[in-house]
Amino acid sequence: MGFELVAILRRSLSHNNSVRAILYTQMADVIRQNEGWSCAIMELLYQHFMFITDYATQALNKVMQLNPAEADIEEYQSSGEGDQWNEPMGLLVNAMSECFHIINSRLA
Repeated sequence: MGFELVAILRRSLSHNNSVRAILYTQMADVIRQNEGWSCAIMELLYQHFMFITDYATQALNKVMQLNPAEADIEEYQSSGEGDQWNEPMGLLVNAMSECFHIINSRLA
């Protein structure tokens, strides 16, 4: 897969949740139709998965450290920091699973 296409896909992962949901679904379809792209797409999805899980861990740690009396939930929600909690993880994991099965079947 060309570097330009990977760069476009990487930038697309920074869009809102509905765009990412479509992207994950389409990546799974692309992998099924063109197995040669599975490694590049798997790497891209894995990096994004690690970013999301690291972000979620940091956000959870931040929330756990807050004193409930000091926590301003409305400010947190309006800041946009909570947006990552709406990540379509099921679709992301499904696309990663498709990549894994294709890569695994090639190695078998």
